[in-house]
Amino acid sequence: MYEAIGITLSVAVGLAIAVWVLIGLTSLYAEVGLIIVVADAFLYACFPDLPAMRLGLTVHMSDVFYGLILGGAGMRSLRRGALARIPWPMMGFFFMMVLSLVIGVAQSGVGGAMEARGAFYLAITIYYFLTFDVDRGFVRRAANIWLVGAVLLVGLCVYRWTNMLLDIDDYAWLDNTGIKGRVLPGTYALMLGQGLAVILFAFTRGVGARGWIFFFPVLLATIIGAQQRTVWLCTVLGIFLVFGRARGGRGKLLATAGAVAVLAASVALPFLSSGKGEQVAQEISKTAEAGSATSGGTFGARVGSWGSFMTEYAKAGPIYQVIGKPFGSSYELHFDTGARQTFSVHNDYLQRLQHMGILGLLAWLAYFVWSFRRLLRGAREELGAEADLLIVMLAIQLVFSITYGLPPQQGVWLGLAGALCRPLLMRRAGRRGRVAPA
Repeated sequence: MYEAIGITLSVAVGLAIAVWVLIGLTSLYAEVGLIIVVADAFLYACFPDLPAMRLGLTVHMSDVFYGLILGGAGMRSLRRGALARIPWPMMGFFFMMVLSLVIGVAQSGVGGAMEARGAFYLAITIYYFLTFDVDRGFVRRAANIWLVGAVLLVGLCVYRWTNMLLDIDDYAWLDNTGIKGRVLPGTYALMLGQGLAVILFAFTRGVGARGWIFFFPVLLATIIGAQQRTVWLCTVLGIFLVFGRARGGRGKLLATAGAVAVLAASVALPFLSSGKGEQVAQEISKTAEAGSATSGGTFGARVGSWGSFMTEYAKAGPIYQVIGKPFGSSYELHFDTGARQTFSVHNDYLQRLQHMGILGLLAWLAYFVWSFRRLLRGAREELGAEADLLIVMLAIQLVFSITYGLPPQQGVWLGLAGALCRPLLMRRAGRRGRVAPA
């Protein structure tokens, strides 16, 4: 008995020391935090139904990963002037989110905290990266780490498609739309689209390793095969923006892209000429046709839910319209028959409006405007290509948010955008002889 108690205590102390060391490293090195965020995304892409731990409260693996981020952010908050680093729009957004969370927990208990989990993790990630002194070198390192995550996701897709071709598993449990071959949820497929933008920037502007260009056709084929229509749109937008911001590197990019395309075609031709290749092409064609339909399918259902939500919102009282319903209240569709159904609003902007009201939504959009203005100005000055890369990342997020809620890992780019602009603001404020504005 005493031996068992001793082993249990030793394991507990060992785990506590390991967690403390990880939190310390996370607070010192932003790269550690970024690896944790990417690792969490890849883990849940592999195992979406990863079992939770029952420790009085239900603890998911994401709680552990983002608990490390929260611990690192908490330690960095103890530093002098930490809160002064937060831009005023994001400070307003944090306030509205915490207000909704506190009221939600008071009214709904654990249910309020559970519903706030995704938004809270996103906010933690943004705050964590805002507390660092970020330079152009770190943005390049972050881009490379993100690409490593994209490569791992490509490997996951290839593994699942191989199992489908061998009739081992059809992965219908991953997607309820009935689209064959959709083996990666949109929130993770978005990382592939952003990885494609990173590759193009790496080649044209030197943001990251230029050798990644030869991974371009593999990543593009994976994005197409994943059949996430919103990600297709985001990828096209990213390519256009990269070309728009590429300046002198467009000719070189086109020449190299042509050579890579010829190489990719020679490799893919045997597969495309087979029966399996024709079947895949048909599935992708069906997905594209469904994506252009606005009266039916998943997009039609989402448009209908947006209209229902706005009808409910317009009928609500002024308090709800201004500060939103607290977390834990969920969102219910009310039918003419009197039935009610809890429904997730597939729109990030409406989710902000739902739980943080018009004030929270305006603060959220104001941060994007704040970031775009300073990044565009910085791209013309000393922030260069790294600022352009962040502009593309944030623009992709704005489009993705139309049909999905923004996942926590996207807080990396939102935090880096504000952190990269911070030294520029401080230098300008120093020349003017006043305190730098947030």
